[in-house]
Amino acid sequence: MRKIARRGAERAFAENPNITLVASETAHWKIDEGYAVMRQMLEQHPSIRGVFAANDMMGLGAIAYLEESGRTDVMVAAYDALQEALEAVKAGKMLCTIDQQPAKQGYLGIQAAVKALNGESLPDEILLDVLLIDQRNAQ
Repeated sequence: MRKIARRGAERAFAENPNITLVASETAHWKIDEGYAVMRQMLEQHPSIRGVFAANDMMGLGAIAYLEESGRTDVMVAAYDALQEALEAVKAGKMLCTIDQQPAKQGYLGIQAAVKALNGESLPDEILLDVLLIDQRNAQ
């Protein structure tokens, strides 16, 4: 699944003429590795202006390194809408986080499982909107 998500993100970046993807690294979903990857990226690409992390933990690690190095010109966006990320968004440290609505995912998954157990037909996919959380709506 991670490779599919990565391909989707890379396709979206490629479709935007205002974005140049300079690197794509993993930080294994961890804060400390997000910190280390951010340090490495800035060494290799000092003019970097934005970071898109596949989860809030890696994004928070990137923010920690940016703060330590005095960089205020790099925007960070991430996924999960964890409480720590919401606080970072409110404080202006993180540009945004994406809420994938895990409670709705779980609910719809159970609904689909019950329908399948009852022999009902299911759609090939069930789409669920994600929510952009930025300073306008961070709570």
